[in-house]
Amino acid sequence: MSHSDLVLIPVNPDIFASKAVTIMLSGLKKRVEPLPPFLVFMNRARSRIDKVSGGPMLTRESRKFLIEEVAPAVEREKESGVPIELLEDVFIPERKGIKDAIAGQRRIPPDLENYFAELWDRIETHYFPQEIAPAAEEAAKDVLETGLSEIIGKK
Repeated sequence: MSHSDLVLIPVNPDIFASKAVTIMLSGLKKRVEPLPPFLVFMNRARSRIDKVSGGPMLTRESRKFLIEEVAPAVEREKESGVPIELLEDVFIPERKGIKDAIAGQRRIPPDLENYFAELWDRIETHYFPQEIAPAAEEAAKDVLETGLSEIIGKK
């Protein structure tokens, strides 16, 4: 892990998940040197379509959880020296299609690809130098084309 360029931490919108970030990082701080950068984002987020912009947005409940539970946990870790950031405006929504894809080892449902692409765009823009980005983008494209079975392994 200490040789990683970035570690993604998906946080489900529940109180245990926000506590898990702190617990996980406290264990890693004792075992991994140097700590890689961490990026926290909402996973299985409840969302809706914004009537004004037409784009996806977190529900009031999910936004409140993100601001009141996850953001303070991330900020405490940052203040303790952990290289960690919270993406407040990028999330992966709760969809049955993801569970079905994982269970059946199929590809990500097409209606969710935009969410993963937006997450990748943020990662690429902020965390990878330009010379690494094209190779990483090609690898990500291969994963989308190959499907989830390659990611989670065949049974």
